[in-house]
Parts: sequence; structure tokens; C-alpha cells
Amino acid sequence: MRKEKLRKKQCLIIAMSILTVPFNNIHHVQATETDQQYRNLEKLCLVWGYTKYRHPVFLSGQKDWDEELLNLVDPVCEASNDDQVNEILYEWFEGLGSTDYGTDFYDMSWENADEDDKLFLADTTWRDDPECLGEDLSSALMEIDEVPTIYRGNAPMFITRNQISIASFDNEKVLNDFDFSDKADRLLGLFRMWNVIEYYYPYLNILDKEWIEILDEMIPIMLEGDDEHSYCMAMEHFTAQLHDAHALYGYAGVLEEYGEYSAPVRLIQAEGKYVVNLVYKDCDLQVGDVIVAFNGRPIEDIIEEQKQYISITEDDKILNQMEGFLLRAKESDMDITVRRGDDEISVKIQGLSLEEDQAVKVKEKEPYEVLDNNIGLMNPSVLADDEFSDIMKKVKETNGLIIDLRQYPKIGNWINKLAEYIKTKETPFCRSIYNSPTIPGAYLTNYVETSGGKQVPYHYEKPVVILMNERTQSLAEYTIMMFRDADNTVVMGSNSVGSDGNLAYLYAPEGNILQFSGIGILTAEGEQTQRIGLSPDIYVEPTIAGIREGRDELIEAAIQYIEKKNN
Repeated sequence: MRKEKLRKKQCLIIAMSILTVPFNNIHHVQATETDQQYRNLEKLCLVWGYTKYRHPVFLSGQKDWDEELLNLVDPVCEASNDDQVNEILYEWFEGLGSTDYGTDFYDMSWENADEDDKLFLADTTWRDDPECLGEDLSSALMEIDEVPTIYRGNAPMFITRNQISIASFDNEKVLNDFDFSDKADRLLGLFRMWNVIEYYYPYLNILDKEWIEILDEMIPIMLEGDDEHSYCMAMEHFTAQLHDAHALYGYAGVLEEYGEYSAPVRLIQAEGKYVVNLVYKDCDLQVGDVIVAFNGRPIEDIIEEQKQYISITEDDKILNQMEGFLLRAKESDMDITVRRGDDEISVKIQGLSLEEDQAVKVKEKEPYEVLDNNIGLMNPSVLADDEFSDIMKKVKETNGLIIDLRQYPKIGNWINKLAEYIKTKETPFCRSIYNSPTIPGAYLTNYVETSGGKQVPYHYEKPVVILMNERTQSLAEYTIMMFRDADNTVVMGSNSVGSDGNLAYLYAPEGNILQFSGIGILTAEGEQTQRIGLSPDIYVEPTIAGIREGRDELIEAAIQYIEKKNN
């Protein structure tokens, strides 16, 4: 089915919704700028971003797109009505020079694609609205719609090509003189990041809010702040709106809010609770303790506060992204309330400093081991390519194989090779959502990846169980999609994180790095997995009692399944 425009927005938002961000330095109080200023700046962001990714003077690197924006902020803010700001932006656009690209060569991948494989995410309908922009500006913007595949080595975005197009933002600059108290610099940071997501984020259509609403919320916050911490925490909040487990803003000062000391434990989700699964150093916490409160605050309240600044896919999958912040404080003395059996007790412990936390060594698993009843257990998180051939010689003699993808797998060719051992036929397993090389904000979904069916020393015919849970993300999810349609394979556990695709990186003008999913991944049938995750064939979740007893209930269930299949 042809994808329609997925978002409809008005160019001008008459009634501004002001976000209150409940953090120390980002409280949004009474607005100090006029609604007209907010509307002017929204229009500036839209027009500048659209032009930045399409005009030949920017694609060729002849003009500095950042400098152009910085020079526009003051006159746009001072414009007293819509006609004035339209005239300012039109004169600016005309001053950029000719819109002749100097070539007639266009990439034909978009034109030749089936209509069902075309996906429009960025909403550019506003540019064809003379009532919004005025006749002159609207007509001018329409001149730079589709972009030829001219050399873009100096452009704000350039495409690298293999089987698919991948957007790169290496030419975005860090401003050495960035001033956190200067509204133009702050708006540059917001506008750069907002437009990158608008035109080059493959999951724009599944956000909780319309992307223009986020811009409307963020503009007043940017105008109000005047220091580094307020700016960067606002950008952390901005990034969290993606609900993408790949998304990070990278502000080191976030520890000023959460604290440099962390509880010496690892948590696991069980029965809707957050349970101690590992204790790193001697203290009064025990495996199986259910976290109730931390330093006098209910754990649920801490989660609600922190998830405003941490990009998580859904509320039931928080540990993968938030665990490092949940039990963190500014002082080493910690008071943790836990439920232990039928009792609720307060435990006083000493947290780990940053140096101690980084030095903690957790015993690594073996890449491969043989369990009771001659069942192999593969741990992809520590599996290296040079070990794979020898391991598969051992796997051949087993009665079944468990592949534990509850951790992030080690990158390597072993993934494709393993698929060949367990899949006798080549089958499609996913589609990519990738950028149109000629239309910013448009995507193609026609690239289908396949796996299996290659010549290998043998095909493994015994039962295979793949384990996953709420920490299974990205490459681990991709790997499961590759394996799961093999004849003798089942997936066991709970739903995965739901965040897949490659990582895209963008320098913010102050020097932090925005990271997000740059390519989207769908099932082979074209179904969405982002923010949904993969579902197991057999649901198995740990219990608090099992954790307390030191059992790995998923491994136990996998063994039982294999034994039953072999009988």
C-alpha cells in the first residue's frame, strides 16, 4: 500500500503549548518572548532546514549553513508580523544565488521503485502554502524539491552507497566559540538536531508526538536558558522524545544530576519488579532483593523523572537504557529499601565511585560450553570469528543447541555463518528503511536481506533454542530475525527492546554527539519492529523466587524443550 503523508501540521501554531520540564535548571516558567517570536522562529527552523538539505550552495559547500542561520536569528526574532518574517526569509533565500544544480543526472532508484516501497516521512506540505509563507517565498522553495546526485562531499549531509543509501553528517561543525548564553547559538543546536531527525530519521512516523510539536515545546526552553547545563539537559530531553534505544546525546554533565556513585548491583525485571540479579561487592544487598525505594524515594518516582531524559522504547523495557542511572547518588552513603521474601527492610550500603564502577570485573562467560544431557550453550556476547569453526565442530555432536542472545552479540562474520549451519534454505528475513538519494525525508523499503542456504560442512538438524529478553537489542534482534525461520529453531523468553538499524552520528555545535538509528529495519513482510520488539515463540520469564535461588529459568526451560523434542 502506498504510504501517505504521515503527518499533517500547520505551519504556524497560534496557541503555543509550553512544556514544563521538572529538572533543576530547565523549569519552564512564564514565557519571556512573544508568541510572534516563537512563530517566527518555528518558520525559520523549517525554511532553513529545508533549504540546507536542498540548495546547491549548501550541497556544494559554497556557503556556511550555520553562519547563515546565526545571521538570521535576530532579524527574524524582531519581525513584528508574518509578512515581515516572510520577506526576510525570501530575501535571504534569493541572496543565496542560483538554484541551478549544473547537472541533469538524477539517481533513478526512486523513480524506478514500486509505489508500495516508497515512504514519505518528512512533512514539507507547508512550503506549498502561500498563506503561510507568502507567494514569493513559497514559489522559491518549490524550485528546490528533488535534488540531483551531484557531488556532496562538502554538503551538510552526503549519501554513501552500497546496496542501500546511508546518510552521513561528517561535515557538521563544532563551534569553538559556542556561547551557551547566546540565543542564536542555542537555537542553532536545536534547529540542527531537529532538522536531521525531520529529514533523516527512519522512524519519524512512530513517535508519540508530532515532530513539529517537539519543536514548539523546545523553542521557549532554548530562549529561556543561559548556561551549559540547562542547554544540555534540554537536549537530553529532546533526544528522549525519539524513544529509540540507540538515541544518545552524550552529555557527560548528566552525572551532576544523577550523581557519581552507583549501587554495586545489576538488576533484572521479574514479575513487574526490579530485582537484584548480581552483587558486585560485599554489602547487605542480596540476589533476589526487590528494589522498593532508593534514598527515600520510591523507585517508580525515580523512573518517571529520569525517563524524561533517557530515550527508551517503552516503559516495560527500561533497564537496558536506565539501569546505570536508577540507583545513582551524589553521596556514597546509600539507603535502599528492598522487599526480601515477605519483609520490607532498609539496607545501608556504600556506592561505587566512577573509578570503582569502571574497574568492576564481571566474570565473562565462555563462548561455548556443553551442559548436562549433551546440550550446547553458545554465548554470542563473547564469540569471536576465529573460534567459530572449532566450536561448530563440537556443536555437531550435541543433542541440541541454546543460543543466548540476552546480551549484545560480538560483531563478526560468525553470525552469517551460523545461519548457514542451521538454515537449509535461503530465506528473506528483513527489509531496510533507507534514504532516497534525491528526496530528503523520503525513504525506500525495497531492499530485502536473506540468509541461509549456503554450502557448509553440515546442517545442524537437532533442536535450536534462541533466548531473548528485554535487554535484547539491535544486532541481537537482527540476528534473531536471521535465525528464527530455520526448521528446527524456536525463540524463547520475553519481548525484545525494539530498536534496530545502524547508528548515525551527528556533532551538535557545542561538541556533544547525537546518536540515533539511521536505517530502519522491518520484518521481511514489511512489519514494524521498532518500539515493538520481537515476540518469542514461547514466553518464559524469570520469577523472583527463581532469581533468589540462583537459577536461570530460561536456560532450564530451553533444556526441557530440547529434551522433549528429542524424546
